[in-house]
Amino acid sequence: MHQSDLASEVSEQITSAGLLTKLVADDTYMSAAQRISLLNQRAANFIGFLNRAKREHPPGVTLGAETSSPTTTGATAWVNGDAFISTNGKASPNIRPGSVIEPTVSGYAHFVKAGGITGSSTGGSTYTLDFDYDGMAFDIGMSMAYQSLTWLEIWVDGYLCASYPGTTATDGHNGFFQVVFPDARRRNIRIVRGNNWTCWLIPDSSGKFYYPSTPAIGPYMIIAGDSFTEGTGATATKTAGYVDLLPIMLGWNGIEGSGLGGTGYINVPAGSGKTNLQARIATDIVPKAPDICMIAMGYNDVDGINTTAQIVAAAEATWAQATAAGIALIVVGPWDSPPLANSQQRTLLQQTDAALKAAALSQGVQYLSPWDETWMGGNTAYLFTDSVHPNDLGHKRIASMLAAHLA
Repeated sequence: MHQSDLASEVSEQITSAGLLTKLVADDTYMSAAQRISLLNQRAANFIGFLNRAKREHPPGVTLGAETSSPTTTGATAWVNGDAFISTNGKASPNIRPGSVIEPTVSGYAHFVKAGGITGSSTGGSTYTLDFDYDGMAFDIGMSMAYQSLTWLEIWVDGYLCASYPGTTATDGHNGFFQVVFPDARRRNIRIVRGNNWTCWLIPDSSGKFYYPSTPAIGPYMIIAGDSFTEGTGATATKTAGYVDLLPIMLGWNGIEGSGLGGTGYINVPAGSGKTNLQARIATDIVPKAPDICMIAMGYNDVDGINTTAQIVAAAEATWAQATAAGIALIVVGPWDSPPLANSQQRTLLQQTDAALKAAALSQGVQYLSPWDETWMGGNTAYLFTDSVHPNDLGHKRIASMLAAHLA
């Protein structure tokens, strides 16, 4: 491994660690023990990175200069920038991870906007695409019709191997960049770029593209919840919600959200066509077989109509479906976000939280109570303008509290 490459990656890891340190330091409610635990975990991740970088960094990966036509001649796989989202390298449920991407497939994955990838050398708007490839070379084709290519990075098996500073041209031409490897074997590829426009992947005569089978870092965890889990209230709901911040804090790459606004264990918004978690866990969670299912529910069930006993019964029925499938459970109680002035709502939510906690503990299920630990505590500094959902600081607060338990 070139010393300059190692120095560059160390710099990026330090930047990432600095981000985490700031996230923790800004959280005035986190205990000293929780801060130490979280930062120790990040330090361990960093040491592990150094050890891997010294012995595993892929040598000889090159990124060619922009050309007007592709160098490789295989059948093109087309990637539509507006197609379905693949979260944290996980393929859509109807796609089998690791299977071959057929030529001319439209929209197999989405350049996921991530707002600054951990370890990336460039800040600002960031888009990523993950796939596997087993040939010696492939071309990336990009349209410059409406957006310029502000920058481009090629990551191979988790390591930054090549980068291109970009071009400001928006004259409608198509640009092609060839990636070359020293040998032909299956590798995980991540393209990180500064815009989100149509892309072509063109293999060599023997290579094939595959849906991603990214090596896992940490357990595969699905967080099932409501609009908080969707990211509502954050500046960018797909990049600044607590589900998006949690992987950055923990250094895990297998966390994904399954949030459905307005829903609970029982309730759904009238006329929405949505399904409550008790009904949808069998279709949305269990078939994916996560290592852990974190359920953050109950807030929308506390409506003055459902009794506490009814909410607990629905919750227990939901939990039972996960545990019967061999999925480890972590339950998060109803959010403690309502302002202090909403005393009646806060009382009902706190009573429900206590009842759910007792039920979970009686079954040996791990339970995290926002009320016991004062996650938001009705503090308006954590709330969006609707006085219900967390703002950016509130989402960061939730993520930091969860990370302190998971680290």
